Amino acid sequence: MKTKDRILSKMYTFEELHNGAISEIPAISGVYFVLMPKNYEIGIKEETDGFKLTSKGKPSTYSVEELEKKAKHYGNKNPYSSNILYIGKAKDLHRRIEQYVGYRYNGSNLFPHDGGRAIWQLENNEKLIVRYLECQEGEDCREMEHNLLSNYKKKHGALPFANWQM
Repeated sequence: MKTKDRILSKMYTFEELHNGAISEIPAISGVYFVLMPKNYEIGIKEETDGFKLTSKGKPSTYSVEELEKKAKHYGNKNPYSSNILYIGKAKDLHRRIEQYVGYRYNGSNLFPHDGGRAIWQLENNEKLIVRYLECQEGEDCREMEHNLLSNYKKKHGALPFANWQM
């Protein structure tokens, strides 16, 4: 089955996931997306809402100028050229999304995963939406993620806002 023929999961905001909806996310492999909700306006903050240091002890915050440059391909205002802010893969969607949410809310019992952390410098990031696609048995999620990122870059001339490499 082709990726484009699949049905995305239900929508969850980061706030909903933090408040308990994380229990609905299955512990299976897949690719997940961070999306802008309808009428969302991209605004970049100087400081992250998440952990102040990465898992390697480096500052988590990017410069506003760097993030504004990353956001340029979306256009100046809504409707944007895309609503996708991040594409990631996971061997265990439940654990990975739990880590991602934990990074935002400074979860003490979670090893922070640094991928996509630019999301936490967006204003109203708790309202951003997470959806996912489950990988089928025998399917390579890494390849699916790479293809999705490659197609995105071909279409928009850049990677999604919080993706820095393929």
